[in-house]
Formats: sequence, C-alpha cells, structure tokens
Amino acid sequence: EANRGHSDFNISKFDLFDSYLPQYKRAFQGAKAAGVMCSYNAVNGLPSCANGHLLQMMLRGEWKQEHALVTSDCGAVNNLM
Repeated sequence: EANRGHSDFNISKFDLFDSYLPQYKRAFQGAKAAGVMCSYNAVNGLPSCANGHLLQMMLRGEWKQEHALVTSDCGAVNNLM
C-alpha cells in the first residue's frame, strides 16, 4: 500500500475524547483487554507507535493499564527512523 505509513490525522481534542477513545477505554476497563496494536499513521503529528500521550498517559496512566501489551503494526516502528 503506497504511502500508508505517512498519514497524519489531525483530530480535535473533543473528537478524540468523544468519538475515538471511549471504545478503547471500555475495552480495557470493562472487557479487560490485555493489549493494543499501534498503527502506521500519526495522530496530531505524533506517530501512533511513539505517541506518549495515548500509550503512556491514557493507556497506562488514566486507564491504569500499566501492564498492557503494546505491539506495532508490521513495519510501523521502522517508519520512525
């Protein structure tokens, strides 16, 4: 897939917390999901696999999932280099 590793989606804070994150929060807190896969794309300029706000502050901090497994989409980490 051409250029799939270079998409950057600009999402307002309202949309992020109202539309995108609630299902993940429910999955981790309600269904006890054990992990998540970060994607090739970036969110608001930060690559998903290096997004400290989503992976550290939200997942491990606010949702208290400090032992959640985070894996990358195949090749996504290479896009950071």
